[in-house]
Amino acid sequence: MADKITIENELKLMAKFTDNDTRTIPVDDPKDGLTAAQIKAAESQIKTSNAILGDKGGADFYAFESARTITKKTTKLDLG
Repeated sequence: MADKITIENELKLMAKFTDNDTRTIPVDDPKDGLTAAQIKAAESQIKTSNAILGDKGGADFYAFESARTITKKTTKLDLG
């Protein structure tokens, strides 16, 4: 049996709320080639619909402070 390689992608969004709280929102397997413009468009939709609430007194979502994609490659070694 051969070694097994898996690749996992994650998008991490740093979300700012009206009470100055910042939270990380992880998104597993984000769309390939995601752009900053697409994230900004989602930010606008989230604000309009109040789709994300802060955990301290229901503060409103304000903006994404940053976004990053993380790719993790794991190799499971075949030991026989």
